[in-house]
Amino acid sequence: MKAPVERARAAAAGLGVALIVVGVVLPPIHVNRGYSTLWAIISSTASLPAVAIYTAIMAVLYVTGRCRSETLRNLTVSIVLAGLVGGILKGLVGRERPPGYSGNVVAKLVTIDVFSFPSGHAIAVGVFLYYSIGGSLFPLALVWSALVSLSRLLLGAHYVGDVLAGLGIGLVTSYLVEVFFGRWRHS
Repeated sequence: MKAPVERARAAAAGLGVALIVVGVVLPPIHVNRGYSTLWAIISSTASLPAVAIYTAIMAVLYVTGRCRSETLRNLTVSIVLAGLVGGILKGLVGRERPPGYSGNVVAKLVTIDVFSFPSGHAIAVGVFLYYSIGGSLFPLALVWSALVSLSRLLLGAHYVGDVLAGLGIGLVTSYLVEVFFGRWRHS
């Protein structure tokens, strides 16, 4: 990896730590604008089923040898690991969703995710944002991350701190995975 990209990703990880801290200490700030089909569609692009499909495709590409890039491997490991960290934290923290959040009918049928902290959607976009740094897709990933994060707030699914901490977890986990595989490769 080129030095400027390494520095930018390390800075993103530092920002991630700050976002986690802010997300933890921030009092619950609730911004519910009610259900909107547009925001629900945007939100669904980083939902658990969508991310599971993205991850399965990446894993198949890597395992079959169609794409053996270190970035693809690291991205796949990061999304799985960050999702596990988020799931464990949700269970440990147990923060209820903001008042008035009802989700949608499909989400109620297929989800077991009843807790708010941290935002799994924000974790996912944080991981994808991290790996887009230094690439041509970074501006698109930045806009997508912002829109998904905003959608979680406007739909009333999360408090502001949940989303900030989720973004931070995605960024930091990705950095740690990259450091681990970089050290492993050189040892």
